[in-house]
Amino acid sequence: MKQILMSLSLSILTYNSIAQNNAIQTIDWSIPTQLPVAEGHHKQMGLAGAIAGYCRDVFIVAGGSNFEDALPWEGGKKKYFDDIYFLKKDINGVIAWQEKTLRLPEKKAYAAVVNTSDGIIYVGGENEKGLSNKVVLIQVFRNQINTKISLFPDLPFALTNAVATLVNNQLFVAGGEKIDGVSSALLRLDLNNLALGWKILPDIPEKVSHTVFLNHGEKLYLLGGRQKQASGISTLFSACFAFNLITQTWEKLQDLPYPLSAGTGCVVGENTLAMFGGDKGTTFHQVEKLLVAIQAEQDLEKKQRLIQEKNQLQINHPGFSQEVLLYNITSNQWTSTNNIGFQTPVTTQAVMWDKQIIIPCGEVKAGVRTANILVGKLNP
Repeated sequence: MKQILMSLSLSILTYNSIAQNNAIQTIDWSIPTQLPVAEGHHKQMGLAGAIAGYCRDVFIVAGGSNFEDALPWEGGKKKYFDDIYFLKKDINGVIAWQEKTLRLPEKKAYAAVVNTSDGIIYVGGENEKGLSNKVVLIQVFRNQINTKISLFPDLPFALTNAVATLVNNQLFVAGGEKIDGVSSALLRLDLNNLALGWKILPDIPEKVSHTVFLNHGEKLYLLGGRQKQASGISTLFSACFAFNLITQTWEKLQDLPYPLSAGTGCVVGENTLAMFGGDKGTTFHQVEKLLVAIQAEQDLEKKQRLIQEKNQLQINHPGFSQEVLLYNITSNQWTSTNNIGFQTPVTTQAVMWDKQIIIPCGEVKAGVRTANILVGKLNP
């Protein structure tokens, strides 16, 4: 695989909660590799909604979806995949793909994903058959690329585009899209006592999908997202909330600087949460309005003009935000920093792996996927 030599240094501000003074930390962004071509395919279009995480010294990208045959405005249909890709790091820190053909139990995209000490758990998601309520653990064994797939208790309902996080071996799943609409549910599964099944906790203040869900200390943080409406026009949120694990209550935090959905995030400092990219919704809303108009229009000539207008919007999509937003937990304040400098994908995940932020694949424009593996190296 030909390496892509791209890099950019980005300064971000993090806060030391002990010393109560500011400290500068840099992230060097690069694209060191791309997802390889899967067996039986002649090209790699990239993936959105892929399962991503690590198990020991192996990083995994699995499943996902794309428009392999033709883009949506060309009449292409979304395809779902079950391929598993393995990325390993050698003793010098160089990462390379391992040639191994293994597959998920079924094709799957847009699942909620979390890392555990045992492996990667993915929850719900969807494929061409519809939404899923399955909860699956992927394990990779040391010194060999071999996996074990285990099933956990099913979700109480099928769910896609939800989010997950893990605290003290308690798996939390929030929001997402159900068959009958957007969910406001917060669910918990005790991995130490699976027989107890899923417990339903106090509802999120908003029904929300495509959000960022992080944990820090005794709180779970839910940042931005969107809600599909019956009208066909989604509401994008700037609202942020925290769930207190002790009091079992939600609290409102300072809003994001602007509404944002489908971005990624992780904890980057002693007291700082970061959000990378995301969709501000400008083109997204224009396309939604045209889709509603197309459905309502009876005149075939006018309908065709509306379809062409929608297609041009998608073809000329400017891409998503490249901005990094930082939330200081102590001051309850958001700040923005320099841009990442590369196309920043949505509908993917940011995974902290060995002091590096890995953002694998994702969607970079409406219907357009990327095969790039975006890496942010944290420099103390």
